[in-house]
Amino acid sequence: MIYMLLGVDGTGEYSETEYKESFRNSFVKRLTGGVAYPNRAHYLRGPSLDGFSTGKRGEVAASELTNFLNCNIFPISQPKLFLTGYSRGGAAVIHAAKILNERKIAVDAMFLFDAVDRTPTVDQSLISENVKIVYHALRAPSTKSRESFANTGLKAANPRKTTVISREFACTHGGVGGTPWNGKNPDALIQEHGTLATKAGEKMLSAAASSPLSFPIMAPEKVLLAAGGLAALALGQTGKTTVSYHLDRTNSDEVWRWMKGNFDHEAGQWTIA
Repeated sequence: MIYMLLGVDGTGEYSETEYKESFRNSFVKRLTGGVAYPNRAHYLRGPSLDGFSTGKRGEVAASELTNFLNCNIFPISQPKLFLTGYSRGGAAVIHAAKILNERKIAVDAMFLFDAVDRTPTVDQSLISENVKIVYHALRAPSTKSRESFANTGLKAANPRKTTVISREFACTHGGVGGTPWNGKNPDALIQEHGTLATKAGEKMLSAAASSPLSFPIMAPEKVLLAAGGLAALALGQTGKTTVSYHLDRTNSDEVWRWMKGNFDHEAGQWTIA
């Protein structure tokens, strides 16, 4: 069986160097990086922090798969097509599937890692009917991780044509995506407060409080980032989770075993790495 896998990773730093370091072991990176010839895989970094590039990432993903099919380099008429995405990258591949649906192209399986609805550019609430099956790993609400991040890709537009299988895991949003938190004390509870968004919001507040007339001049994308951080602070979302550093890594490993097993099943490999 020959297949093509396309993955879009989660949101991260604007700097490509910093982004690559942060996501070097992400599950989307590992899935796409583990594909061997004659199969094909293509990896795309995640959308920008403001979320506006999510739709564009989906369009690029759909174009990559369409071009792949038009190459006519395979001994069979059409190889299997797989999509995988983490966080906003999950929203991007849901959007990609919708574009492929308009082109009458089927997606054999989709593998989502805590896909979230945090973009104003696309409607990715439902999985389009050209997707045969979806495996979705989710953070359990009891973890209190990223409480402002609403999930997406939970339901199919046509349940008779698309099967959605989801499973909750007791780890953080980062842990579900393959980027669990690191801490000196393995038993300490993870505090997600202090992320790029909340730090930007705190910086804006601090500058305004010290000198209201010299409000910091920020690039548009950083203003949006800070606004998101301010909203979290206003809602009293401290970012304190119920997950320890040890459990985040342990349960993150469980996410990988579950999803890799599903991927191998769909790809006909029957191995778990």
